[in-house]
Amino acid sequence: CAASSHASLTVHAERCVHQRIVRSTCQACVDVCPRSAWTHGDDGLSLDSDVCDHCGQCVAACPHEALSIPEPAPHVVDHCLILACEHVAGSRAPGAVGVVACLHALSADWVIQQTRRHHCGRVQLASADCSTCDRAPRGQSLIQRWLPVAQRLGTSAPHLERISPKQWIERTTDAHAPDLARRRLFGR
Repeated sequence: CAASSHASLTVHAERCVHQRIVRSTCQACVDVCPRSAWTHGDDGLSLDSDVCDHCGQCVAACPHEALSIPEPAPHVVDHCLILACEHVAGSRAPGAVGVVACLHALSADWVIQQTRRHHCGRVQLASADCSTCDRAPRGQSLIQRWLPVAQRLGTSAPHLERISPKQWIERTTDAHAPDLARRRLFGR
């Protein structure tokens, strides 16, 4: 596992257990990669950057934080983080706020940090049908990984909920009708 960076996936080789333990059996990234871009063989761990589509699921799965992708910027509306996968966003996906390659790439730590940073108690997630997606999680989904975290946090845990693609469009469309009464107030 050599230190490398390809587009948005970065490997921090110094953190990878394969750099510290010669016969490491860790293959969390291999197990979750939906495209089989990661392989673990006699030569160690390797990434085929031509096969990798930078979905980020390996980042969330790595127990040593040896992988990273740029953090997404969540869309925040009414104290709620709103996120969607690229398949829901469609043509709005490139560079859109609140759009991630795959929702299953988000870690529970990231969710907690973002909800605290933005003072949000809810996270709304819009995804297409994950079972038909070529990025369908091979490991646990974000919701499955979130449940034990929410149980440990108790009532202070942000609430994760699924919303439909239509609801995502309604919640994230910036074209709202202006409140004319409010404008008259500021005009005075």
